[in-house]
Amino acid sequence: MEIFDDAAPTISVPDKVTYNCDSVPAEYPRPTAQDQCDPNPTLSLDKVDTTKEGCILIIQLTWTATDICGNKSGDYIQYV
Repeated sequence: MEIFDDAAPTISVPDKVTYNCDSVPAEYPRPTAQDQCDPNPTLSLDKVDTTKEGCILIIQLTWTATDICGNKSGDYIQYV
């Protein structure tokens, strides 16, 4: 029997979170990734900070999940 996996993993992203400028955490709420064949898809992160006068106004986290077969989810954006 041969199993063919061409389905991309899915991501569940936490809701937007708001922090004061002096209390932005080093770690952010992570999304979860699910895949029909891979029990542990890999999550990758691209982070962009938008700042004004030294205070971070928006942190945009772009998450992508990849399964063991190389299938990638779409980009899921989370704002902090």
